[in-house]
Amino acid sequence: VFAALVASRHVTPVAERVADGRGTEAFLELWEKGDAELRPTLLEAAEESLLYDPFGLAPLAEPLLAGLQADGPLTADDDLRADTSTLLGHTGAAAVRPALEELAEDPDRFVAEAAAKALVELDE
Repeated sequence: VFAALVASRHVTPVAERVADGRGTEAFLELWEKGDAELRPTLLEAAEESLLYDPFGLAPLAEPLLAGLQADGPLTADDDLRADTSTLLGHTGAAAVRPALEELAEDPDRFVAEAAAKALVELDE
């Protein structure tokens, strides 16, 4: 159901499921696939979910950090790393700061900029 909601771009029900924890695993599964067509909807839903629960994205922090390690599924391309940086900033989790600081030094300009913005978001 979650994947169908994302594919059909139904942002609000996706956001509600992420905020209340029902969609955490499905969100991560779709995110790790790295589908560039689905990521904008997932990011929009993540942002909207913060309206329902400002800390609802915190459970995403640890799996996202793990996915960025070595040859993890989130290191596949620059766009995915940049979007993951943005998503990490939305989690509000202090534990993501070291990874974002490292990503802010990424050779890809877009990754570095996304990570720098995410660090600012953490400080707000």
